[in-house]
Amino acid sequence: MLRSDEPERRHRLTSVLWCAGLVAATLVVWRLHVVGSAHLPPAVAAGDLFAYFLPAFQYEAHALREGRVPLWNPYQGAGVPFLATLQPGALYPARLLLLLGPTASVMGWSALGHLLLLVLGTFALCRRLGCTAVAAGVGATAFAGAFGLPAIYNVAMLEPGAWLPVGALALVHVFRGGRITWTFALGACAAMPVLAGGYQSAVYVAYGLAVVALALVLEPPGPTGTPRTIGVARVLLAGGLAVAAAAPQLLPTLAWSSEATRRAAVLTDAQIQPFSSPELRWLLVRLALVRTMPMQLGFLSVPVTLAALAGMLGAGRLGLTLGAGAVAAFLLMLAPGTPWFVLYKALPAFTTFRIPTRLFFLVAFFASVTAALGVDVITHHVSRFGRTTGRVTALGLLVWIAATIVWPHRNEEHLPWTAPPSMATPGGQLWPSLTPLIGSGRAWLPGDRGGLGAGRFVREGMVRQLRVLQDYDPLTARRLGRFLAAVAGVSPPDDDAVLPFTGALLGAPAIARPELLDLVAVRAVVAGDIATPAGWEVAETAGNLRVYANRNALPRAFTVERARFVDSEDAALRALLAPGFDGHREAILIGSPDAADELRPDDARPATPSTIVRDDREQLGIDVSVARPSVLVVADAWAPGWSATVDGVPRRLWQANHLVRAVLVGPGDRRVELRYAAPGFVPGVAMATGAWSLAMIVLAVGRVRRHRRDTRLDGASRALTPVG
Repeated sequence: MLRSDEPERRHRLTSVLWCAGLVAATLVVWRLHVVGSAHLPPAVAAGDLFAYFLPAFQYEAHALREGRVPLWNPYQGAGVPFLATLQPGALYPARLLLLLGPTASVMGWSALGHLLLLVLGTFALCRRLGCTAVAAGVGATAFAGAFGLPAIYNVAMLEPGAWLPVGALALVHVFRGGRITWTFALGACAAMPVLAGGYQSAVYVAYGLAVVALALVLEPPGPTGTPRTIGVARVLLAGGLAVAAAAPQLLPTLAWSSEATRRAAVLTDAQIQPFSSPELRWLLVRLALVRTMPMQLGFLSVPVTLAALAGMLGAGRLGLTLGAGAVAAFLLMLAPGTPWFVLYKALPAFTTFRIPTRLFFLVAFFASVTAALGVDVITHHVSRFGRTTGRVTALGLLVWIAATIVWPHRNEEHLPWTAPPSMATPGGQLWPSLTPLIGSGRAWLPGDRGGLGAGRFVREGMVRQLRVLQDYDPLTARRLGRFLAAVAGVSPPDDDAVLPFTGALLGAPAIARPELLDLVAVRAVVAGDIATPAGWEVAETAGNLRVYANRNALPRAFTVERARFVDSEDAALRALLAPGFDGHREAILIGSPDAADELRPDDARPATPSTIVRDDREQLGIDVSVARPSVLVVADAWAPGWSATVDGVPRRLWQANHLVRAVLVGPGDRRVELRYAAPGFVPGVAMATGAWSLAMIVLAVGRVRRHRRDTRLDGASRALTPVG
């Protein structure tokens, strides 16, 4: 006689065995087609892993080992808010893995872990939607091949995207009678893409979850399902918890975006999709069905498309809604230049981001889940000819899909965790001469030289803990772009430029105003053969690059006795460029002075160095000694969140010389301290702590009440049971 729970036990055992098989298959593909097949130097595909993420993660690893949250990065862009730049995902729980080993190796472990999360999450989602194990395997395989494997090159897509199927699984439980814990799980999953640094993919995850929720709402109500109104209320609760959990990362990022070149604003059509053309749109359609490269992002394959079509037409409202989501996402990713581009512009947040072809992430997800539903539809019809025929057909579809969408993948470029040591450091021959020249000052490095890795050489400052004037980050300060343009004697970056400014000037421009570099403590300059300014000398030559020592550079902290006040950043930059300005004797301060702040002595002496006695990332201590009112200039980037005290008493912090910071000091002042607190971080932590503490209290109270209710029911049952 079979136990009543025997079918459920068999279902669980089958799922466990399939999960084990999927894990084993993923590990084989990873070893053979991701790690073992890498043999080319990193180029376009793997470039950002080396140029952006590896330095950022190395910096965060150093901070975590010191037991602190990395809020500020002093080594790039004359100083940038590390937390607020978002993409490194400084608060993402997976970053704790950085404590376990070398950063490059940990990046590989994390990528593999998120790939497995994506595979198992999709399998579990499809099973919860009612798919057979084979069909769920098809869904997991398709999503891994269409999105997971190609996304290993883009941390900001893979890590956030891996949470979509897990969040969708939580949604299904919320609407199909799951406990309140699934609501909390949904809130956590929805917050993870933001914490992982995926500003664009986080928006797409939110839209993906909204489509899944719509599909579940449109389903016919089941006997054990949650009432629709309660389900929607739980989703709204989960959304609030997600916002609260993401707030410590989200609020500082939103605050910094108002200062950055990539603002949260509507982009032009050319910015949204550079080089858009009918040929490009047709190419995207063709690439979705026909493989043309070893590691192809945007490839569904013919069998996945056919299975998804079957699921869309034969799996009821659920299949129709998810299939329609795949079609809509695919059409929207072809914008601009399409008749429905008006819909793309109407959708909230879409026009804030570049490159809508990244919407293929949603295409792959919806198509994969719909394909899983479609396999069961096909199997059901084929099973009329016998159950064995149906099973063979399902397995055949799985093998066909795996053979076309997963197995042909080949990663040819070296990744940080596969690269030999010789590839680890760009421009290695330059650093021995650069390091002693820079000292406590700063360097000017080329950010557009392909031989050095475009952007990668600049980010080596973070790795080596040496200060660099440029950066390579989407959220670079606009004032840095204007300052660098002034140094090069070119027009400032345009907010509507097709390719946004990301921290370093393209085209290797000349250094037209070398005296501006003196103001930001640039002691070493790497450039081509240029007319050597007075006070500069060639310290090293490497190929077509030279290392110049700038003997005119001011120290990072110095005092001057003359100050000029202006009312805007533009006015400050004009004053710096005006004939007669001498940054070794005068500072330009932005803001309105008090009467006592006027500093215009005719006999102002040259700048006097000040001693930096504490040089932490988020705190500076500087000793000053002046005979009359002066300006202490600290040649590090000004940014909201920095504050100043003089001998323990708060004092106004000024934006000076367009880019840096300053404090007015006078006779008797001894110690100036500057501290950084990321705007929005503390309120964000308070929001997250309060919301999730309340959620845990509600969960605990609910469990106590259920326990008491079950105890009463059990007692009543025993009382009604006849004795003897």
